[in-house]
Amino acid sequence: MRSTWKGLFITHNLAKEFLEKPTQTDNFKESKKTLTVYSRSSTILPCFVGHDCSVYNGRRFFFFSITEAHVGYKFGEFSPTRKNYKPKIKSPKKNTSKKNK
Repeated sequence: MRSTWKGLFITHNLAKEFLEKPTQTDNFKESKKTLTVYSRSSTILPCFVGHDCSVYNGRRFFFFSITEAHVGYKFGEFSPTRKNYKPKIKSPKKNTSKKNK
């Protein structure tokens, strides 16, 4: 858990792309650019709402659209890193042995 006095964590690349362009925000929101995020620990900010996002989990990208419900969460919460375990179902074996007469 991050201390509140430190503020929200966001990588330099995302901050530069979104927060340092206040004059172009209207045009930028209309373009609806797809974000590629490698930093799973970055926080989703309100300026990301409405954009499509692809988060890298170490193996592949997970795509999702950012809504108002996602604000405040981390990007890593929406890209699972573990594979779901599915138990294998064993089929009954057929009796193939021949009886001696």
